[in-house]
Amino acid sequence: MKKVLSFLMISILVLSLSGCTLEPSTVDGGIEFKLNGDNIINITTGESYLEYGFIAIDGEEDISSYVTTEGELDARTPGVYFIEYVLNYNGEETRLLRAIVVTKTEIIMDPDEVLYDGTCDNVQIHYLYLEAMGDSTLIDCGDFEILIDAGLKSTGTEIVVPYLQDYVTDGIIEILIATHPDADHIGGFVGLSGQLGVFDAFTVERVLNYGYTKTTTTHEQYAELRDASGALVCNGHDALTSSNLCQPYYTITEDLILKIIDTGFYENHDSTNDNENSIVVILEHKDLTFLFTGDAEFDAEEFMADTLTTVDVYKAGHHGSHTASSEALLSVIQPIDVILSVYFPDDDDGENGYGIPQQESLDRLFGYTDNIYATGVNGHIVLISNGTTYTITGSINSTLLKDSIWFNSHRTYPTE
Repeated sequence: MKKVLSFLMISILVLSLSGCTLEPSTVDGGIEFKLNGDNIINITTGESYLEYGFIAIDGEEDISSYVTTEGELDARTPGVYFIEYVLNYNGEETRLLRAIVVTKTEIIMDPDEVLYDGTCDNVQIHYLYLEAMGDSTLIDCGDFEILIDAGLKSTGTEIVVPYLQDYVTDGIIEILIATHPDADHIGGFVGLSGQLGVFDAFTVERVLNYGYTKTTTTHEQYAELRDASGALVCNGHDALTSSNLCQPYYTITEDLILKIIDTGFYENHDSTNDNENSIVVILEHKDLTFLFTGDAEFDAEEFMADTLTTVDVYKAGHHGSHTASSEALLSVIQPIDVILSVYFPDDDDGENGYGIPQQESLDRLFGYTDNIYATGVNGHIVLISNGTTYTITGSINSTLLKDSIWFNSHRTYPTE
């Protein structure tokens, strides 16, 4: 027997507009199946939808494992979305329906509003050594933290979360940036099965991410946790256009500003190349600037070069791959110091399977500075800035890449 507790779309629209609330439930032979919260929920674009869940019991027995949900929601696009809750139990199917009505927000966020009311004389930037290929960077200003990527699922659980727990002492990550959907960048937000990833370990207030879906398990798990976190979720295009409660820059303190850089790919992303779709940000601390480009490659670099100027520290794009750190970008930013997020296995070969950092990219970088550091050589690299000067220290050593044993065994310094 099939029981259906559902309503025509037009009825839901009329009821939602009139402010009525539907409360369907079924109690049959000791079975109770009903929704928590309202059956019609109104949100505006940019708001997070928080799922209230349901109750499914047979007497005193919890039968929620027999319930599946169907339907998708795009909280950034106005419309009416439906979620069906389907109970298959004792040969019977019962359906409940919830409608989410998304309307366009009229609110424009003020990017000049100061987000942090505390103080931080020194800003710390932690380029984490993940002991595997991947990327994760923590920006720490007092009790205000920004996390850019979180490595693989394994490194997120085993390295990133424990490291963050020493610095995110209030348990809140104010801004989380997922640059693009590669597993070595977003896996750590999810973590290993049954263990803590970033979303499970911390409260996240704002998410800035790549803004499209991928048919990968890691992306689907990331998106589910992101949407369940209650964070304000923004993509690059919405940020640049101040749409859906998003903003083009964040004024953390009067002296510390995080800006989203236009790469030309946010609105019309390249579905064949996730790297080019990377979210790119620049951190300005008084007189100093720090650039983070994810895995963005030549086309995005050429586009963003038109809006950038010189920077003090550049985290080399795509781990030092030959597909990034183009002459078009470097000739504009002319970095003083460069950080490579890279892994060198402790074996006879010493290569990571990708040949990264590649000689071609290093040759271009050395054309601007010898001050290149690599997590695979230095360990966790910690930069401390007072807004005028900064120091760079590695947890293992502070040796420049060109002076390291690995470099002298595997790469060559360019000659004139």
